[in-house]
Amino acid sequence: MFLFVFLILNFTHCTNNNSLNTNNTKRRVNETIDVSGYVKISDKLYRATCNCPSHIKSLQDMIYRTNTLCRPSKIKVRTHNCDQVDKEIIDNFMYIPPNDFVYISEHHLSPMDSRNSSKSFFCPGGDLGMFMGVLMNIFKYNNNNNLLSESVVTDILKDYLMTLSENVNFYYNIDETALNNMKSALNWDMIDLYNINFNYHDIVKKLLIENISDQYIKYLYELYDNKQIIIWSIYSFFNLLWDKSSEKLRINTYPAGPQNPSVFIKVDVNFGCEMAEVFPLLDAPLKDKPLLIYSELPMIVKRNNLVKQIRDKFNLGIDDINLIYNNLYNVNFSLLNNFRKSPAPITF
Repeated sequence: MFLFVFLILNFTHCTNNNSLNTNNTKRRVNETIDVSGYVKISDKLYRATCNCPSHIKSLQDMIYRTNTLCRPSKIKVRTHNCDQVDKEIIDNFMYIPPNDFVYISEHHLSPMDSRNSSKSFFCPGGDLGMFMGVLMNIFKYNNNNNLLSESVVTDILKDYLMTLSENVNFYYNIDETALNNMKSALNWDMIDLYNINFNYHDIVKKLLIENISDQYIKYLYELYDNKQIIIWSIYSFFNLLWDKSSEKLRINTYPAGPQNPSVFIKVDVNFGCEMAEVFPLLDAPLKDKPLLIYSELPMIVKRNNLVKQIRDKFNLGIDDINLIYNNLYNVNFSLLNNFRKSPAPITF
């Protein structure tokens, strides 16, 4: 059982973030519409009309998207079986450099793994965990579950990869312990998961299931009696990797060794950043302190995009979509709820 210290942070940088680290800061939209409404500026209320891009639904939406208003908010710290949160941890997350704020569409999802060594967005299971979660909910709560198969899941993943931005990849995560176990089972001196001889595809895929490294995906696999979607999701990744039909698939290898996180951090941004779909890239390790970080907004944005794609593919109705959105939120909350048992927050 891990001992966790909970930090729930609501923060952004103090100035307008017009220097986002992305090559895709402008989108060309040909169609425009007139949007009228009231706008509050410097404590004064103005009525205004905007000739806005067609995807803008309100003046407030336009203002936030244009200026990327990421204003400072408050930091909440919740402790679990700990009298005082390490000041170094709090100080580390009180200020995020402007260049660390990026568009969500311009970065992949990493798993909540304390062995992660680079800045990223973090969510349970990373890219593949998000993908599995959507499929498990969509095909559980509508009548299309009989349409699912390994080939259909592979097609869904292939379609999703085509929607990703040019420089964004999709990752499968494994550790050296799992790779060593697979080499031993195959009696191989080395293993290159990018290039597996066709004759060994089936046995390697089975060994991948037996050696799931990601703790969240392993948890899902052990939790549910019907494991088929989890299996097919992993198979679909390697089906596409091995037939070279997508250049966006990557394998991330973690060092061997157990996770020993002492701190769980959930990061939230304010409404301005939510509207602009902007979020900070964060560090999992802080010197010698292993952390678990949860970047909820990037996961939700990418998850909703996948839901819409599957809705179009399977002709789901609006009632189905609303049910899926609500259930995805509730299921994800319950899976992380065991991390949230702590006293009332201390506000700084």
